[in-house]
Amino acid sequence: MKKICIITPGILASNPRVVKEAAALSEAGYQVHLIYTRHVNYLISNDEEILNEHPEWTVDYLDWASNTFQARKLKFLSGITRRILEMVVEYSLIPESSTGKLVNRFYSWQLKKAIAQKADLYIAHYPDSIAVAAEAAKTNKSLFAFDAEDYHRGENLPLSVTKAITSIEDQYLCDAVYISAASPMIAEVYQKHYPAIKVFPVENMFPLKKQTPFRNLYSKKYKFFWFSQTIGSGRGLEEFIDILSLCITINFQLTLLGNVSDTYKTELQDKWLSRNLKADQLIFLKTVAEGEIFKIASEHHFGLCLEIPTVLNKDLCLSNKLYTYILSGNYLILSNTKAQYQFHDSFPDSGIKIDLENSSVAAAKLLHIIEYGNLNNLRHANFELGKKALNFDVEKHTLLKHIASI
Repeated sequence: MKKICIITPGILASNPRVVKEAAALSEAGYQVHLIYTRHVNYLISNDEEILNEHPEWTVDYLDWASNTFQARKLKFLSGITRRILEMVVEYSLIPESSTGKLVNRFYSWQLKKAIAQKADLYIAHYPDSIAVAAEAAKTNKSLFAFDAEDYHRGENLPLSVTKAITSIEDQYLCDAVYISAASPMIAEVYQKHYPAIKVFPVENMFPLKKQTPFRNLYSKKYKFFWFSQTIGSGRGLEEFIDILSLCITINFQLTLLGNVSDTYKTELQDKWLSRNLKADQLIFLKTVAEGEIFKIASEHHFGLCLEIPTVLNKDLCLSNKLYTYILSGNYLILSNTKAQYQFHDSFPDSGIKIDLENSSVAAAKLLHIIEYGNLNNLRHANFELGKKALNFDVEKHTLLKHIASI
């Protein structure tokens, strides 16, 4: 049995992409080993649930999020080390060939664990893990690959971090056996960087087992849903509140799910009330286990994809929100990013495109679809699209085909 080792810097419970990949590989007959760290305390119980569901996996994880003395010490010391190393990178105080060891605060620990596995293929998630996977593969005379969930060079990161990411990718990815990417446009960018490497999209879809039964919604209260790990500014929420404030002829509810600071929650509530909207129309829900999100989404008419293309990555990515909504039978509201508009060109009946900066036109589009569109039929069409095509049971075969070929 071939062994595949997946390496990621963070906790499994915050990275459904890793979980889906690992499940697909083990179901296909590969032996799967995971190397990661637990960096978010409130997600540890969810992490345990994932591992309990997959006893076939073997794992190595490092806990630096719990309240134990050892974890707190590890977090403190590694944080100091990380800040020092970022300065070292920024001012070019070391050779570029050593950069890969600096961006991952637990590089040495992960590399030791990875080498010990003697895997046939190492898959790195996030730039932090690229050097680990590449060096472990070199030591064991095996192969490595990279999964690009985002285009990190195109994010609003400190100069030292962007410089380190570019250096790591250029140093190692020319030797990767493939690069998978979370959207077609991210794949296109990586293909331009590394034309000799096979690059292909494996999009952020979800397995069919996540899909809950379709529900017709007969209430005249039109429900909008948005979720993320964190509810914060710069996510299109303020702009969408302005759009809803122009839709006074309909009864609606906006549900936001995720962790939110008291300060930002108050800011949104104040803005909501300042637009003469009713307080009980704005609902905040705390973070839930991934599987619960699909049930909550299925109780809403609309799924909000409100990305703002302030950085290149936002313009290129297709978030897991979009495919959660499709599988849950939500009609999409898509903001104007290149990737989301490309998706809409392929599936024009899945939702409406809006410009978040043009509230009046966006509100008119929204009111038109509510007045003249049969929302239950539109929602059911998306539900069927998710059931038949846009799910990971279908999408995973792209990944499995490429791995089998190597």
